Amino acid sequence: MTENIKLILDIYMFGRKLKYASKHENQDTLLEFCILEEIKKGNQKIVSLALKFFLNLPAMSEMINNLEKKNFVTKVLGEDKREKHIGLTDSGKQYLEKSYKFVDQQCLSFVKVLTSDEIKMLDKMIHKLNNSL
Repeated sequence: MTENIKLILDIYMFGRKLKYASKHENQDTLLEFCILEEIKKGNQKIVSLALKFFLNLPAMSEMINNLEKKNFVTKVLGEDKREKHIGLTDSGKQYLEKSYKFVDQQCLSFVKVLTSDEIKMLDKMIHKLNNSL
């Protein structure tokens, strides 16, 4: 993952926290990208994803169901039958790879005025802001 993609993800998470106080919109391709990126890290549950992205459980379940319909994720029952783990399919991995290029291009359009050091500094500031909310 490039520095620019990491920065976009961090900025987006800050935006999600601010948006949390207002109406939730579940039709969001960048949200889809961020969720898939989180699932890629492994062993994710719908509840933990909902908490991470400041979505209620039904909204996250709907998002996961939509990703499953697209064949990007799969649900696997845990030891506790009520618990489902979410995994990334090969199609989901391919979609993420294509998305990296798109997000990187989108990212370059608004960070091209920043130096590499400025991007790193901004990233640290966004992390600080995210952690303060």
